[in-house]
Amino acid sequence: MKRFWCCLVVLLIVSCTKTEEARIPLQRVYLELDLTFEDKELLNLTFSKTYIRGTSNLSEKEYTGFGGVYVYYSPQGYYVAYDLACPVEAVASTRIKIEKQGDAHAICPQCKTKYDLESGYPLEGIGTYRLQPYIISRPSASKLIVRN
Repeated sequence: MKRFWCCLVVLLIVSCTKTEEARIPLQRVYLELDLTFEDKELLNLTFSKTYIRGTSNLSEKEYTGFGGVYVYYSPQGYYVAYDLACPVEAVASTRIKIEKQGDAHAICPQCKTKYDLESGYPLEGIGTYRLQPYIISRPSASKLIVRN
């Protein structure tokens, strides 16, 4: 009987954890951003920049995920990075668009879902999935690393 109750408690704990389904296929992401020269605009609050293989000046060891990488310096003073692909459409070529520099939201041109750029969650529209987030580290004052 004691074993039954232990199993039941473990089952309840495991079944109550929230899992978030990934809509964007997992692809390698690795960017080294130079805040001294090429990416110095990212030192300005609310500035953002996109990195897409073939259109951005990237080295051979850098990878941009599924639809490209979006990096944003939030008004609160921290960086966030997301895949540019809209999670509703889940197509590499359907990328979120930032209407103007400094905006804290982006819109999918296909499904019209509006996303908050600080959290990655949808604000309006049919979207229910969060933008695919990436990890940002800052090993020095002049360098950002974006990875998954």
